[in-house]
Amino acid sequence: MGNKRMWEVGGVIAVIIAIIVFFNSSSGEKALIEAHNEMARLERDYANAVDRTDGASSEAEGIRQVRDALDLFHVSLMKVDVSGCPDDYKKTFTDLINVVEDMKDALDDDDFDKCVRLNQERLSIAQQLNGNMEKHGLEILGP
Repeated sequence: MGNKRMWEVGGVIAVIIAIIVFFNSSSGEKALIEAHNEMARLERDYANAVDRTDGASSEAEGIRQVRDALDLFHVSLMKVDVSGCPDDYKKTFTDLINVVEDMKDALDDDDFDKCVRLNQERLSIAQQLNGNMEKHGLEILGP
């Protein structure tokens, strides 16, 4: 798996960095903002970790580093508190967790093509989460 492939797996293509602007937000809005900002931070951290695999000493080491980054990303996503978020956001967030788990499984099976496809799905789900935010009247600022 070459550096380009690892880059695709990492999803550096479209990292979501969300800064939410709000005034006089309800507690539900605040829960949504906090969860989304945490998700965006985790996305950024994951992408940065995958970027660092370009300096791996071997392809096998690079793949191990991507697996480690995915493991941390997955565990961290599962810790995000979405309990105060609207149901549509919770469902889409669960979809994100599930696709990251599927990516881990694909890497464990050395199915790099599947992992790349799943990464594209992950990015699409992250965009859906942005859409959920906007649907609930919150504005996303940033790339």
